[in-house]
Amino acid sequence: MSASVGVVPAATSVAAAPPRPLPCAAPQLHVSLTTNPSTVLVGQTVATRAILENVSTVACTVTIGGTTPTFTVYDRAGVAVWSYCDSLVKSEMCPQFLRLVTLAPGHRIVTTASWATSSVAPATTAGTYRLEWRLVGTNISASSSIHLASSASVSRVITEADAGHVVTLKVGQSLELRLSSSTYVWSTPRLSNPSVVTPVSSATASPPTFVAASPGRVVLSTVGTPRCYPQCLMPSRLVRVVLRVRQPSLGGE
Repeated sequence: MSASVGVVPAATSVAAAPPRPLPCAAPQLHVSLTTNPSTVLVGQTVATRAILENVSTVACTVTIGGTTPTFTVYDRAGVAVWSYCDSLVKSEMCPQFLRLVTLAPGHRIVTTASWATSSVAPATTAGTYRLEWRLVGTNISASSSIHLASSASVSRVITEADAGHVVTLKVGQSLELRLSSSTYVWSTPRLSNPSVVTPVSSATASPPTFVAASPGRVVLSTVGTPRCYPQCLMPSRLVRVVLRVRQPSLGGE
């Protein structure tokens, strides 16, 4: 009997290509949306910034380009008044490139845009607006509020004479706290609900400036300490004002 022995060549080891990351799903991502400042005067520019972070343990992909993600501002009636490279408001030339970006776990993408509010035709009226950031073609989005005050001039001044009274304001209306400084040193004003009336100036600014941001009631209070204290026995003084904020009409009245 004869036999032949054949040599079988060793199999070549081929490493399997790693699977391509899948598109990011909403639970994998976290979006933080900020505006600077959150309260501005009509005619000023609002800088917007969104951070998109992969908070999952696996990589995923998102499409980024000139038309996505979008920044859009809506008035309280839900009408878009401004957008960045979006056809909701007006036709405009936008960069058409798109690129697929892989987000590793913990990695971020930062996008920015600027809304130049207008005090000329077509005028932007004072009030509260909603800023929306959206990754087009997905259900991934985030939103925040922007408060516009009516003008650079102060429309309401609070003094010691308003202590104990109720002052009515409209959303978007600005005010100043002007208290006599010759006799008292006033503490930093306190607001019972800063989401209704929001500080515009820093806490140490003189005079402190605020804007009515949303409908509701808020108590503004400050305490005046006599400048002669402790040498004198003059008592401190409390100025407490209830601010009632109501929504103006759609016509901006």
